[in-house]
Amino acid sequence: MFRRQKLKFPPRTSRSLEDGLRKSQQDQAMAAIGEYRTISDWGNVFETRPFDIPFYTALNDRACILIYFSARSVPRAEIIGQTLGSRRPWILHTAAFLQGSYPLLRCNLVFPDNPQDPFFLESPLNLRGGDVQDFCHAILADEYIDVIINHEQLSKGLYTCAFHAPGLSSILRKELEQVLKNLKQTATEADFNASVRKMESVFPSGSAGIDRAKCTRLMLAGDAQNKIIEYSMTDKKKRPKKKSTKPLGKQQSTTKARHPQLEPYVQRLAELSRRTATSSGAGYLGAGEEQCRKIGEEIDAQWHFEGMVYVCDRIRDELGAAAARELEYAWDGIGSWRG
Repeated sequence: MFRRQKLKFPPRTSRSLEDGLRKSQQDQAMAAIGEYRTISDWGNVFETRPFDIPFYTALNDRACILIYFSARSVPRAEIIGQTLGSRRPWILHTAAFLQGSYPLLRCNLVFPDNPQDPFFLESPLNLRGGDVQDFCHAILADEYIDVIINHEQLSKGLYTCAFHAPGLSSILRKELEQVLKNLKQTATEADFNASVRKMESVFPSGSAGIDRAKCTRLMLAGDAQNKIIEYSMTDKKKRPKKKSTKPLGKQQSTTKARHPQLEPYVQRLAELSRRTATSSGAGYLGAGEEQCRKIGEEIDAQWHFEGMVYVCDRIRDELGAAAARELEYAWDGIGSWRG
């Protein structure tokens, strides 16, 4: 049976989001603090992103596009929700740009806020970038994309959704083959920047030079797989599970090692719940909310986000998933924590 040759990407010149998470996992494993898992939220990534320039990456084998809309481009944040609610398809145009000294991938994402005059977001992608390579690998394997959207007027929360892009893999492969074939090892970052300027002169707007044959309709397919950033090194290594001789019963703790300096916070929260719990919850959003937040602030001040994740996981072990979720909401806004 005929098998397509696997595309060979050049060595990476920048680390991808997932590369960074993997490095964090390795550091965490060396420190032996809790489970080898990283949980964060996309808000931390948006803090370093410019407005109106999509960020193409991947997480957990799912392609991701992050968009940080400015009020100048999308006047009101609720327009995003209205556009998603309309279920109008988005468009992704993917084409090789070979007219400069550094071949690149030109991507034009079309946001259909106004069907008569949609918003075009243009991105020149460098195939030596780790995030771009991860995005391409994910699309070639699975034509689904998580889209994570922020707006400068949003003070809390993000829009997260998944799109199905049937046919994108075939288009992307053809364009990648052209770029990779013409990409020289001696090409420099200065050459890439020169090619970007060349592209902008050839196509003065994001809507210029769109080839319909290279366009893919993105169909809304539900919520994003990666609503938050959650990454587990053990999942990637696919370590074989040891057979357990213990009888099935209460779910075993997901924490590999107890952290003696964080366990007192777990006990304080467990005791708080015992004093304030009601029939409808653990009490972290009720009578115990003020004290719960004070404990969270103490953890953040000394142990930061990783410590809060550890304690929340231990509450899940001790009191169950519902109590842990309530705790997540109660801690919203403490440090980088988002409930």
